[in-house]
Amino acid sequence: MKRRYKLLLGFAGLLGAGVIAFAMVLSHDQPCPAPVVAAEGERTMLAVRAHCYGGVDALTLERVPVPTPAADQLLVRVHAAGINPLDWHFLHGQPYIMRMMSGFGRPEDSQVGVDFAGIVEAVGESVSHFRPGDAVFGSVSGAFAEYLVVREGGSVVRMPDGGDF
Repeated sequence: MKRRYKLLLGFAGLLGAGVIAFAMVLSHDQPCPAPVVAAEGERTMLAVRAHCYGGVDALTLERVPVPTPAADQLLVRVHAAGINPLDWHFLHGQPYIMRMMSGFGRPEDSQVGVDFAGIVEAVGESVSHFRPGDAVFGSVSGAFAEYLVVREGGSVVRMPDGGDF
């Protein structure tokens, strides 16, 4: 066998072993950590969280601090949230390639839900297109909660007149 074929075969073997090792790392599930408890005296809300991959039993209802909007963000009180296939994929961590975005072993961000509709409660100081009281809808991680923050330039728009939740 020629030297270049031996090198090519060796490289192919190493590449195959690397792909198998990477697949094993992606498919590994870590145990669920304990939920974070909000400090006393903080303004809190209820939110659905997922601290590990799995089915609906991986979801927990937790009392967490209400987020504070940054300069370019809106604080939205959620009136409606929708479930879509993206939520299922992030909850289950499948296909395993999704874990490259959401976290190896367990989700890096425990917030779940993407689609929301609600009322703007507060705005950051550099927000110019929205005011408190505006009805909005959009998509951002953490929609399965009483409140969420979303960037003004992100996926959020004002609801049409006459629309409801």
